[in-house]
Amino acid sequence: MRLVGHTRRRRVARVEFGRRMTSVSAFVAAQLTIITSVAHAQNLGEELAKAFIGSCLQMLPRTDRIEAAARALAFKPIEGDTAGMLAPQARDAAWKAWLVDQAPAPPFFLFISEGDFEGEKMKICGVSNPYAPEDQVVPHLLRILSLAGPIYTDIEAGQRTRIWRTELNDEEAIVSVVDATPMEETGLHLSGMMKAGGE
Repeated sequence: MRLVGHTRRRRVARVEFGRRMTSVSAFVAAQLTIITSVAHAQNLGEELAKAFIGSCLQMLPRTDRIEAAARALAFKPIEGDTAGMLAPQARDAAWKAWLVDQAPAPPFFLFISEGDFEGEKMKICGVSNPYAPEDQVVPHLLRILSLAGPIYTDIEAGQRTRIWRTELNDEEAIVSVVDATPMEETGLHLSGMMKAGGE
């Protein structure tokens, strides 16, 4: 897979990740009560990074395993009008989402999906939390995954997108982070993507 220059797919992907994060922020602010004490916030970043890696990234491209874990651990499915609000713009896109509220990680939304990227069928998994401070999450993510500089960075409409390439289980994976730091707001969306052929 090549990530060189600005392509229409990347722009659509950035808009889609940003739209999901904005929708999640509105939903959580309206319907969830999340404790954001100073003590909790100090652990939020590392625990969210670990939750993303353990519940999502390490299982790619086996999104069926993520779905099975969601059932076994009784994650709350996102359904009805809420699902419609959070759904991808492409109506035929296969996707599922759950609300995960299991200590020690802070509450977060877990997504699985699939789609095409530069002619390749991809399996996708993501984690969103509209209250997570980027500077308390991303450093832990970079440290745990030993990620160097991003291969792609862009700021658009107050949201910053960064993409890294790494290897997991001898397969190439793409890790992306969308955050609202340019607007001086908290909240971010972490996602991973891997070729479906690696299953």
